[in-house]
Amino acid sequence: MPIYSLPILATEKDVQDYKAKYSKFYERNKYQYLVWYNRLPFMKWISLDISEDNKDKIIGLLCLLHLQGMIYIEFDINATKIRRYPRNDQEIEQWINQDKNRIINI
Repeated sequence: MPIYSLPILATEKDVQDYKAKYSKFYERNKYQYLVWYNRLPFMKWISLDISEDNKDKIIGLLCLLHLQGMIYIEFDINATKIRRYPRNDQEIEQWINQDKNRIINI
């Protein structure tokens, strides 16, 4: 995965600083973002419409979920788009079947 895929939490110190600053935000919102993540299509870039005021909190939350293995994501170089990767063999199979169905229905 490219180095820019985790734009906020690039080092262990970044992770610790995020946890110290935003731990309440993280705990309050992580399940909401897990639900949102599970609704994202596989392997497609999705625009992140995040206000500048919340950008560090939300992107940091997503990065932390990624580092904890709860989600698998990549950000574009400007951290304005996100792409979901399959987490396991079952999701890979689901992604393959989505592509098969799309090709069949063309």
